[in-house]
Amino acid sequence: MDVIPWTILTYETHGGEKPVDLFIKKQQPQARSKIIHNIRLLQQYGNVLSMPHAKILGGGLY
Repeated sequence: MDVIPWTILTYETHGGEKPVDLFIKKQQPQARSKIIHNIRLLQQYGNVLSMPHAKILGGGLY
């Protein structure tokens, strides 16, 4: 069975700014690496990714 990667979208303002991406870029290298690792896990596993990597927020958001 092939796994289709999920698409990860970050918030974009009407002006085209992406505050989440900017926040990630401003982090120290070690923290940025952890954030990127977790985003990649979410991209790979989608809604089956669970604790300790993702929590269900509701409405299909993790």
